[in-house]
Amino acid sequence: MHYGVKVVITFGIAFFPYLGIYVAIPTAFVMGMDSISALVWSASGYYAAVPFVDLLVERLMKLSRFRSLVERSQRSRVSLYYKRHADWTPAFLGPVIGIWVAPLIGRLAGLRRSKIYLLLFVGAVLCALAVVGIMEAGMRVAPELVPGWLLDMLPE
Repeated sequence: MHYGVKVVITFGIAFFPYLGIYVAIPTAFVMGMDSISALVWSASGYYAAVPFVDLLVERLMKLSRFRSLVERSQRSRVSLYYKRHADWTPAFLGPVIGIWVAPLIGRLAGLRRSKIYLLLFVGAVLCALAVVGIMEAGMRVAPELVPGWLLDMLPE
């Protein structure tokens, strides 16, 4: 299979809600991608949802009912606490609740757009690193469960 096709498949799976990095990286390994490529393309596809959701929120902000809901949520005690004390929360929130919901929560909490983008990027990369590390560790610990052609990809 051509490398470009593998990239599109990995990126697409990572972008799709409910699959994300957790399915994209194992799929990339099965298709024969190396660890770095699996990490880069799955994290990129996963992170691509952030601007998509942000643009959707911008469109929804033009609706008065949605705008009033956002303004009301930004004045809540939870949002005020979130803005003051939970600077790195979106970085860890994205992989846990999903990259599709995290930008919306960040916007509802009143975080700056640049902060949301940066923190969710860090979260996507850390999550991809963790999944790649777990995949490689699993292939080293239980090699009898892994096909030989997949083991050949691992560096010594």
